[in-house]
Amino acid sequence: MAGGSGGVAEEAEGCGARVLSSRATSYLFLRLNESSCTQNKTRIGLTKELRQRHR
Repeated sequence: MAGGSGGVAEEAEGCGARVLSSRATSYLFLRLNESSCTQNKTRIGLTKELRQRHR
């Protein structure tokens, strides 16, 4: 019986780790998305400034 309960605990641990990893990856994706978004905004801002200077 002890071995059976151990297997259940291992399964639960694995599930928890999976949830944590998915949360971590989604958080990383959000951070990457945010950074790329801000980079695009700054790039757009820079191009606008350059265009105004050329005029």
